Amino acid sequence: MKKGLIFGKFMPFHKGHLALVEFALSQCEQVIDSMSYTQTDPISAEIRFEWLHQIFANNPRIELFQAIDDIPDDGLPLVDATKLWAEFIHQTFPDIEGVFCSEGYGIPLAQHLGLPVVLFDQERVQVPVSATAIRNHPFANWEFIPEVVQPYFTKKVCLYGPESVGKTTLAYQLANYFQTVVAHEVARD
Repeated sequence: MKKGLIFGKFMPFHKGHLALVEFALSQCEQVIDSMSYTQTDPISAEIRFEWLHQIFANNPRIELFQAIDDIPDDGLPLVDATKLWAEFIHQTFPDIEGVFCSEGYGIPLAQHLGLPVVLFDQERVQVPVSATAIRNHPFANWEFIPEVVQPYFTKKVCLYGPESVGKTTLAYQLANYFQTVVAHEVARD
């Protein structure tokens, strides 16, 4: 296949998405990675698109694209929603030869597109995670978050107060709970 398409919200981009891209690259000369967004997404489009740029900056075979998701498919049956998606794809990417995905919409989308839709790890066996799981529990799914994405979920906590009130003990307990590190008594230095 010369040119394939991957599309999604990538909210956040994770190692399952990366595996999908690598799978598509193994079967295509060129892959378009299209990110859709709305103005109300919990992670801004600018941040997500920057992650894609950082992850794929050195790969000339990947073309990044972003588009606002203004298709009114909320509440539509999947077959009707995928028909609208197919019309958008035909207009926006007229030269693609197939779509790669790991979601249940692949089969009805293939029917509307009249193009092959190649399903990849739909049961999430190779990379057992979803973007929803990461948003809900980022630290429990830390191993599936690429390094460029991890800082988004990293929160810094400063414990400030007089000596001998338990700040250090609390800091180590918090670090243990959140599986992270402690910067010990930085103000003293």
